[in-house]
Amino acid sequence: MKITTHFYSLKPQWQRSFVDGINAELIDDKIIVIPDTIGTGHTYFTEVAPGISVLFSDYMLTSPIRMSKLISEEEFYIFDYYPSEFGDLDDELNDTINLDLTILNNQVENIYDPIVNQRVFGFSLFIDKVMMHKFTNEMPHSEFLNKKLDNSKELHKDYIDSHSLILIFSLKEKSIFDVSFEEYLKGISFKLLANFLNRNADSVTKKEYML
Repeated sequence: MKITTHFYSLKPQWQRSFVDGINAELIDDKIIVIPDTIGTGHTYFTEVAPGISVLFSDYMLTSPIRMSKLISEEEFYIFDYYPSEFGDLDDELNDTINLDLTILNNQVENIYDPIVNQRVFGFSLFIDKVMMHKFTNEMPHSEFLNKKLDNSKELHKDYIDSHSLILIFSLKEKSIFDVSFEEYLKGISFKLLANFLNRNADSVTKKEYML
């Protein structure tokens, strides 16, 4: 098994060491082309706004690789949106219990072993810790969501709401080489962040009514 080590950053420079580790091609500091010696597909990284970045992944490995994520100096949260079943959108939407959203802290090391010959499709939002707390502190009962985020020293599993799933699946119809792809991806990133915040605000409100 090939073992690679890398780190994440809100800036695109992190990709260079990752590319060197798997002998891949990096285009415009945004697109990583998976080499055919280990698989097929691409990743796409861009800064959405100051303090927010996104990494879109659509690839399949044909050789086993262990990806070890190291701690970097930056403090930010990672929201991994990777639907476990993406062949049939209707089936995914009808599944009321999915735990396909993973929240983790960039200050925690993590090891990921992609399954060989299985498509990896989805994306990760990188959100600066200070900025995220500015968002949550404007919400009612912000302490509940802040507690969830601050407990992310280990992986925290959550579900992807149906509206977000539709947005994620819409990327299947897009080409990362299209000139409009970057702006489309940025728009989806903002919408998914808003959906996450609104859903958590609504869940707290519903709990209040149940008391």
